[in-house]
Amino acid sequence: MKPNKNATCEVKDAGRWHPISVAKALGLDRSEPKRCPECHGNVRLHRKGHGPTSPAHFEHLPKHDGCKHSHRYAGKDFPHPNPLR
Repeated sequence: MKPNKNATCEVKDAGRWHPISVAKALGLDRSEPKRCPECHGNVRLHRKGHGPTSPAHFEHLPKHDGCKHSHRYAGKDFPHPNPLR
């Protein structure tokens, strides 16, 4: 099984962003923003993917082709158009 590059996201606490596993973030308030640790774009969390071996992960919301954490990565990095600060 290939490693899950989207197993960690970031959450804001006391004005600072901190890494957290997606599995733990799923237990937090859904209204709290979560972001990609690389491009800082908003993400949506998923308990598991398609198939029995797909772990909890995130997807960019909206889709972002310029981040290595995107399944739509186009091979060229570029900033997220609306990063969460």
